[in-house]
This record gives sequence, C-alpha cells and structure tokens, in this order.
Amino acid sequence: MVPLTAYLAAEQRAGRVSPGVDPVASARLLLAGCFRHAYYEMLVGAASLPSRDAAAGEIVRELRLDPS
Repeated sequence: MVPLTAYLAAEQRAGRVSPGVDPVASARLLLAGCFRHAYYEMLVGAASLPSRDAAAGEIVRELRLDPS
C-alpha cells in the first residue's frame, strides 16, 4: 500500500489529485475496491460485471480523487 499512497501523494502535489484527499485512506479504499472486483469476477464471472477499466473509473470517481 505504501507505493500507492506515495503515488497518490505525488499526484496531489502535482495538482492531479484533489487537495482535500487523504492519500492513505484513498489508497486503502482503492485497493479494497479492486480486490472486491477481482473477487466478484472469480465468483460470478467477468461477463456479469462492468469491465475492469469501468470499475476502476467508478472507484476513482466515488473517491473524489479528480481535482475538477
């Protein structure tokens, strides 16, 4: 989780992640969402779910990481 936290903090300093975002909490939630999606793919099959890209985009959008 440390590399993802560092990445989010660097993106925040560069202005590409909202200034009010907690990089540690966001890294935890982002990884949890990715693990959940992978679990569901194994449980019900990838064809029954949104694509990985769409799921990742939804997670990022709901975490409010985008500064715009």
